Amino acid sequence: MTAGFDCYSQFNQLSCFLGVAQYGQGVVLLDSVYSTIGDIAPLFDIVEIAGLHDCIIVVDESHSLGTHGPGGAGLVYELGLTERVHFVTASLAKSFAGRAGVIFCKERFAKYYPYLAHPAIFSSGLMPHEIAGLSATLDVIKKSNDRRKRLNELSAYVRKEMDELGYAFDSESQIVAIEPGPESNTELFRDALEARNVFGSVFCSPATPKNRSLMRFSLHSGLQRKDVVHLLNVCDEIRDEVNMREWKSTKRKGR
Repeated sequence: MTAGFDCYSQFNQLSCFLGVAQYGQGVVLLDSVYSTIGDIAPLFDIVEIAGLHDCIIVVDESHSLGTHGPGGAGLVYELGLTERVHFVTASLAKSFAGRAGVIFCKERFAKYYPYLAHPAIFSSGLMPHEIAGLSATLDVIKKSNDRRKRLNELSAYVRKEMDELGYAFDSESQIVAIEPGPESNTELFRDALEARNVFGSVFCSPATPKNRSLMRFSLHSGLQRKDVVHLLNVCDEIRDEVNMREWKSTKRKGR
């Protein structure tokens, strides 16, 4: 049995579903930082609920490994949940800027996985120089608490200023996603931004619900003050041009 929940706050629905599931223990899968809109999962509460029902817990840390936690170890480690989360997965194409992925798990399963994960046969192995590069990147990430602090402060500032401009979003992280809604609105928003040298990533159906397409900004610690000021000035300048005040997301937030 499978079920999806629209937001991380639906604890009652999750608990109820797990309590009435007919087929025994379930598997709870979630992102620690949701890749599309940038909100942060209430990991501790979800792990508590899943644990009450003896569920397997899988947390993807693709957008928190390197950016959150001491030494960039991620939110599972930061919250002291390492022994309670059965599997942690992550893409190494984000903070690590590589092309690999990783699964953290018990040693016993790690030995079992390569022989039973049939889709993995279509993945190419890492070359020695790639492993060396990832290892060197890990050393940099572990020592970059100053960069994580700067990223956290920069992200909080951008969210605050975008909120004051009237943009609606749910971000709590370095991922700030604006929802113009229908694809035509997002195209207009994208074109207005790109005409002023601001670039983001467009997400539309089926990556988002229909008519709830997004423009996602992924912030990083290397951004200079002039870059942030330019982003905010452009978002201010184009509000009327893109009809921001008429977007459904704006109205849902009561702007």
